[in-house]
Amino acid sequence: MSNSRKAGRAYGGELMAKPKIEERTIALASKRMIDRELAVALNEVKRGRVKGPFPTAQATVRALRRRMA
Repeated sequence: MSNSRKAGRAYGGELMAKPKIEERTIALASKRMIDRELAVALNEVKRGRVKGPFPTAQATVRALRRRMA
């Protein structure tokens, strides 16, 4: 049995690649977990808990830096 099938069984189903840009890595995550995170994110958008659109890339970066501070 291949390693991906073994990993898929351990996670209870289909695996998907989940890029982690800050760490410059790609992790494997279960499709169910990603679907759950996506549902939460879409709910936040529906509630209006989003920023933007921004007029320039510089304005976007400035907003992100303010949020991290």
